[in-house]
Amino acid sequence: MSKFKCNHCKGRFSREGFAFHLKRTYGGTTCLKTNKVNSSKREIMDTSITEPDIEVFYAAGTRSTNDEINKKREKIICALGNNDLPNEWIENNSRWKNLFDKICEFVNGLIDQEYISCFFKHQGGRSKHNDINIIFTLYDSSKIIKKIEFKYGANEINDCPQWVSPMKPSQYFNKSYEGLFYDEYLPVMAEKYGLDIPERDVYLREIHGNKPECTRVFKEKYDRGNKNTRNPTPLYTGEQSDIDNYNFAKNLNNESIKNFLETAVFNVEKMNEYLRETQKDKIYLLWNEGSFNIRTRNEEDYQINSQPLIIKNNNCLLGKTLSNYPIKILLRWKNGVAFPALQIS
Repeated sequence: MSKFKCNHCKGRFSREGFAFHLKRTYGGTTCLKTNKVNSSKREIMDTSITEPDIEVFYAAGTRSTNDEINKKREKIICALGNNDLPNEWIENNSRWKNLFDKICEFVNGLIDQEYISCFFKHQGGRSKHNDINIIFTLYDSSKIIKKIEFKYGANEINDCPQWVSPMKPSQYFNKSYEGLFYDEYLPVMAEKYGLDIPERDVYLREIHGNKPECTRVFKEKYDRGNKNTRNPTPLYTGEQSDIDNYNFAKNLNNESIKNFLETAVFNVEKMNEYLRETQKDKIYLLWNEGSFNIRTRNEEDYQINSQPLIIKNNNCLLGKTLSNYPIKILLRWKNGVAFPALQIS
């Protein structure tokens, strides 16, 4: 099958694929990178993205809004990949054009096979183990799916604060952290705050959500004293009594994690199984200083070896992978008084 090369995006196509490439992008005469068709002619537009949103790729968000900003970045990548944004942004804004060009280069290097189309699907949700699926449809109607993990502000995978965050951490130990906290630490916090504790079964069922109703009043007490120097929580009062309540809860959390790690046994085999299932075939799309770095890993790079793990800083386990890379498993509360999880880096 003869190959045709697009001089704008450098992609290579069969005769039929080249025609589809031009038609899919901008009306049949030019490719994604030289679109001149008015954006109003498109049937699909993502109106949740605005032109100033490009700045999320050039300025770090505050810690408390990182999740929201990262989701915005992922949505922008998908919208650009699916041609769902106005052409004028790319034509008239150098930052939009730079990001667009980098996405084109990335996609063109993903597969060797000729394809009819590709589609960016934003995964989202905690049940998903990667951020974006890029789905290529080949000429025989078969599909190739590339699992993309997007990370901002990193050149290498090991530069990321975390590359996976397993939920329900107790399943990887021989005892329940949530049960320990409910039995020994939540009553102490409730007495300090002057609150009643929820029923045990309700607590254990709901605590793994980001905003469980069973600890809502605890979270309100916590947030009244939670001053992030760059972005104070909406309930922050500045009152010393509220700050004391916040610090009390933080210290209680730290004490409970220290106690748990010193007495629990970590199940390396079960964690390795989880990592095999969730990390296999991932492609890391790392954005830093206006450019993408593309990285992949072998299985040995994320499988923990059989050497004993050591406790560091009273809140994390340190070990090595089969390829001798360091691995850090942090136990933390993601939402102050709710959502315990592991953070692996």
